[in-house]
Amino acid sequence: MHPAFLLLLPFLTCCAAALEVDADEILIDAGDGVYTLDGNAVAKEGSKTFRANKIIVHKKESEKHPTKIDANGNVSYEDGKNTITSDVCHEKDGFVTFSENVVLTGDAFGTIYADKVVYETDTRKMNLTGQSSKDRVQMVFDEKLYSSKSEAEPK
Repeated sequence: MHPAFLLLLPFLTCCAAALEVDADEILIDAGDGVYTLDGNAVAKEGSKTFRANKIIVHKKESEKHPTKIDANGNVSYEDGKNTITSDVCHEKDGFVTFSENVVLTGDAFGTIYADKVVYETDTRKMNLTGQSSKDRVQMVFDEKLYSSKSEAEPK
């Protein structure tokens, strides 16, 4: 099924790149500045891509850039270095908060499982937490990451 709409909006990072969004259906509430992308929703700016069942972009007519993006259901975020999946996601002011069943994969660290990840997109710094002492953050270092790096180092 092809997306029903393609809409271009400036992205949150205040870059020259536009935010390209598409979905099976897009509902626009221009008065409140809310763009609801429903069904196979995708929002992309440069190498940054959100995918979810539903994405809501908040952008008032008087604002140059969207102020907030929310995503729900089968959320994934990719930035060329890391991939994060979860059930819920909120993006505001360069910080992306993922919650519920979060899995983070990246070349530098392998795989991380957490209940909540706050990801700063510009610096790529992350704060990962569990909800309780039973639900701790789990990190799995990929053996291949370190064997290829150590082979490249001079002896």
